[in-house]
Amino acid sequence: MSAADRLAELGLPPELAAIMSGGQGSKGDPGPQGPAGEIGAAGPKGDTGDVGPQGLKGDKGDTGAQGIQGATGAQGPAGADGVGGDSWNYIKLASDVTTDQTSATDTALTFTPPINSVVIFESQMLLRSTITTTGVRPGLKPVSNAVDFIASMEVATGATASTRRFWGANSSSNVATTSAPSATDSWFGCAWGTIITGATVASPLIVTLSSEIAASAVTMRAGSWMRWKAI
Repeated sequence: MSAADRLAELGLPPELAAIMSGGQGSKGDPGPQGPAGEIGAAGPKGDTGDVGPQGLKGDKGDTGAQGIQGATGAQGPAGADGVGGDSWNYIKLASDVTTDQTSATDTALTFTPPINSVVIFESQMLLRSTITTTGVRPGLKPVSNAVDFIASMEVATGATASTRRFWGANSSSNVATTSAPSATDSWFGCAWGTIITGATVASPLIVTLSSEIAASAVTMRAGSWMRWKAI
């Protein structure tokens, strides 16, 4: 049974039944877009990614300015003697020392001992006088503030005679000779002693030279020497 027959059976006029049984009409236009929905809840946090590779090393920075130099420290005590070496310190006259004065003339036989030390020294001197009746008088200027000091000095006045001087205090003096064995040759002079120093050393030990008689020259020859060491 057709659609028109069914509509006619329902008592509809044939014209209306024919209209109502027509084919499907065309699709209408789309309606307007509805409003946006609400934002959904945030999803769970993702896993931490792997550590990336280390970056390249940066360039070396410029060198900084040099700092101010510190103050010089105090002198330390003398070191221990080395094994198998000569621990003596030697001083030698490079040229003659000549004087015609009765007051002491300093020679280059001199040294400053280290602080807080026991120091021993020795010296041998080649001595001459222009005439045999004028004595050659070597001497010592001790360290002025030594804790203790002893010394001895001897000068030949003949083949079997000599004049000696001993020191037991920090005072300058000389060997008071009154003659010389020869006016053309060098004769023997020697000295030795011990110095004990404290926390400071105010002056060096110096070998001096003077003449017995003013205006009469005496000489300590080049090659005269001194040696010292801390023990």
